[in-house]
Amino acid sequence: MLSGSNAHFTAVNAGSGKFDYWEINGERFDDAVVDYKVNGKTTAVAYFVDGGHSNANPVRPDREIDVRVDGDRLLLPEELRGKVEIYNPQGMMVKTQSVASDIIDISSLPAGVFLLTIDTSNELLTSKFTR
Repeated sequence: MLSGSNAHFTAVNAGSGKFDYWEINGERFDDAVVDYKVNGKTTAVAYFVDGGHSNANPVRPDREIDVRVDGDRLLLPEELRGKVEIYNPQGMMVKTQSVASDIIDISSLPAGVFLLTIDTSNELLTSKFTR
């Protein structure tokens, strides 16, 4: 990521804890989703509370992709291969699957806002969508 460009950070917990805060270059952010202007080397750490203990989950910057909802299908901008995870606004994983196409079935999801992550062999892609 180039210095001066904007990074989009979304806290996603792979465990059972609850999001607490972000620390980006020593600055605290209490929102789970943060847009941050990168100036040189940037370090971002998401902290989660699990049973009263704070756990740090360092993350790598991601690339946001545009997706489109078409009824019970989520349409990706390109054919992708990787592991798909979909999270609700509370950070709970509500769906996981492998993908090898440009369509994801979302018929099992209720109405709401979701975070999509696709971990390919090369990068972590993210997108927010509303069903």
